[in-house]
Amino acid sequence: MEKALMVGEGSGKFRSDTLRVLLLEFFFLAVKTKGESGGIKNTEGHSAAILRNYEKLIEQHYLQHRMPKYYAELLCVSPGYLNSICKELLGLSAGNMIRNRIVLEAKRMLINFDLTVTEVAYKLNFNDNSYFCKFFRNQAGVSPETFRKSI
Repeated sequence: MEKALMVGEGSGKFRSDTLRVLLLEFFFLAVKTKGESGGIKNTEGHSAAILRNYEKLIEQHYLQHRMPKYYAELLCVSPGYLNSICKELLGLSAGNMIRNRIVLEAKRMLINFDLTVTEVAYKLNFNDNSYFCKFFRNQAGVSPETFRKSI
């Protein structure tokens, strides 16, 4: 505050030098503050934040919503942008992330021998057992029964 008063008080040839010094101090302070607090998020940080939020949303809604468009709307981004972030940071498409989460849950349920494959399919909101088996085989490389027997 005292320096700001000096700028107004000075006149003549030292006034512009004083302004330069104050600007330099401001920039040094801004850089120092940015280093301590992480500063303004860059695009990588922003993309990583979107990806983290996307993963959290998948965890909450994967049983009801299986299309990346739904999640993109919640994240206020376009489906194409969400897909490009996923591919850039994980090497997976946005849709594959959802499918991987469904397959992971299916595997967890199939390990539990108390549930039949049909029950697992219905718990994962597949209306058709044969579609679930086709989906699982396509994603996991084996049928649900073969996966279960391999355990």
